[in-house]
Amino acid sequence: MDKTDLDGQHAMAGHITINILGPFEVLGTGGEKLAIRSRRSRALLACLAMETGESWTRSRLATLLWDKRSEQQGRSSLRQELVQLRKDFGLTSPGEWGQDPFVCLPGQIRTDVELFRSAISGDDGLQAASIWRGDLLQGTEMTEGPFADWLALSRSRLRVAAGKSFAAAMRMLDDGGDALSFEDMALKLVALDPQNEEAHRCLMRSAASRHDLAEVIERYRIYVANGGRKTGSVPSPGMKRLLDETIAAASRKGISSQSGFSTHWIAQINCQHRVAAAPQPVRLLPIETATALAVVPFVDLSPGAVSKTALADGLTEETTTALARIPGVFVTARQSTMVYKNAKIDARTIASDLGVRYLVEGSIEVRGKSVRVNARLIDGRSGLHIWANNYDEQFRDFFAVRNRIVLAVASQLQPALMMADIDRALDAGPNNLDAWTRLQRANAQVLFNRSAQGLFGAIVELKQALAIDPDYAMAQALLAAVYTWRAVWSTSTRIGAERALALQYAALARKTDPRNSFVLVNCADAAIYGAGDIDLALELLNEAVERSPYDPQGLALLANANRVAGGNPADSLRMIGRAIRISPRDPRSHRWFHYAGWCHWKLGELDKMEGAARNAIELYSDAPAQWVELTCALGLQGRNVEAKAAAKVLRKLSPAFTPDAFFEIAKRFYGKRFAGPVKADYRTLCSTLQRAM
Repeated sequence: MDKTDLDGQHAMAGHITINILGPFEVLGTGGEKLAIRSRRSRALLACLAMETGESWTRSRLATLLWDKRSEQQGRSSLRQELVQLRKDFGLTSPGEWGQDPFVCLPGQIRTDVELFRSAISGDDGLQAASIWRGDLLQGTEMTEGPFADWLALSRSRLRVAAGKSFAAAMRMLDDGGDALSFEDMALKLVALDPQNEEAHRCLMRSAASRHDLAEVIERYRIYVANGGRKTGSVPSPGMKRLLDETIAAASRKGISSQSGFSTHWIAQINCQHRVAAAPQPVRLLPIETATALAVVPFVDLSPGAVSKTALADGLTEETTTALARIPGVFVTARQSTMVYKNAKIDARTIASDLGVRYLVEGSIEVRGKSVRVNARLIDGRSGLHIWANNYDEQFRDFFAVRNRIVLAVASQLQPALMMADIDRALDAGPNNLDAWTRLQRANAQVLFNRSAQGLFGAIVELKQALAIDPDYAMAQALLAAVYTWRAVWSTSTRIGAERALALQYAALARKTDPRNSFVLVNCADAAIYGAGDIDLALELLNEAVERSPYDPQGLALLANANRVAGGNPADSLRMIGRAIRISPRDPRSHRWFHYAGWCHWKLGELDKMEGAARNAIELYSDAPAQWVELTCALGLQGRNVEAKAAAKVLRKLSPAFTPDAFFEIAKRFYGKRFAGPVKADYRTLCSTLQRAM
């Protein structure tokens, strides 16, 4: 019986249901949701649900929930909350809420805590797991005071009880239950306790029974990255033995993560839509040489009619950028954290996914001419809050809020930093908030979509931004990059005109704000692909990386320019590896793998070139350049059948593509360097493409 069935039973029985395990919700007798807007009311209901009978006196509740007021004031506030709750629930008799001096829930109310405890006492772990939706009052956070202590203790006790129950249910299912239910229970236990070796070991055995070697290795690696740090221990001998036996069995059967490549894979991977994907989460070891943090996307709480999602995304980016400029702070790129937008994932899991110690999260709410921003700094290992605050400002002072958040977070992480250094790390931001919002919207479009048609929406947004603020250098620079991307693979007769516009906007942006790293990186993109001016691109990218050493796109683009300029491809691969480490879940990763593939080509590592091209295509299958790379990698290895299959997809994506056109693109790309060995190399590539097509 799932959670929906339980709620339905309560409704039919005439009960009101309060769910506090996970996000707070109240369901009326007919299953309809009842709004309880007061945070104090929610906290009060949680107290009454967790401790029943005569556990709560009015004095105790008043002291717990209104600790900064006198007892008389606290009891008065409690009385007001109870009056409001009686109205909200339609249970208006004071006696239904307990006889003075005690307070309790009316008999007509049932709670998920009650059902959860009943399932545990009956040794029904499956039922307990179906009820459990998350921590007590998930999403309601208080960092100090008696109630914060009570909430933390209550959560801990519930998690311990849930862990024991889920583990018992997992063992029972392991002895003869349904395989799917067994895996689900093990996954629930891992979500509850990411450091539980037994659950990881069970998932390894389940994957091994399906001959899924990759999953076995991944599960083992995840535990090593997470579980072993809990006590400083290492995986048990049994866990190591299971890994070794699975690998040995796979070797006997000839299973390999690289073997079995066929035209079937090409047909399968080409089923993606025209949207770039983020790499799957990989548990990363935390950065030890710097304070490592990530800014989780701010949540928009504005009323629907005045939704400010773009504003929330913009605040995320601005806070990320400002924090990254503080010496000694490693900040995961915004593009990786954006995949967690609106996701109900535990902070500890996100921190582990990104390999950081701290998370900054919060929300934004716009009402009329005012804006409220809530911000929190979270310890990624414990999930506990280190610092939290809220800011109420006039809308026109929005950027001051961002500065205050950055200052507060920095002061928590590095008290020794001089305030003057922090001030210098902050930008004033554009004067016109509307132009800035449009830039964020354009950023969102180019992050996931690189087709010529799909980029048109970004052009519209950026031109609107420049209509508002003609000197907005960041909008000018991104517009230059967008026009460049449209011109590279477009079949339009406007290619020359769009390339000219790209160079025009790049020149304007560099003149307006020549030290802005965002401007420098996007203008370098235009210099490489629009003008074939590698020297200018290297100059711009070296300055951008010096100013923003944790900008992954700047690093990756510098790696590509370095390779084209005749630099050591191995150095470029190291830079690309650093970019991926900074932003491990970045939707732009397909470009970085594409760059890496050509580095492997220069080194003569054709198998690795193929692997990089496959990685790029798996993340974004609609980029013609990546299919060119894969076709070349396969053809150069003499795998002609597969090369022809890849070329077929390339022709579908870009019907006008020809090897001669590719040669001309390379000629423009390399500029004055397109001579001698470089020209000969591309003649070989074109011959390879010709055979495949």
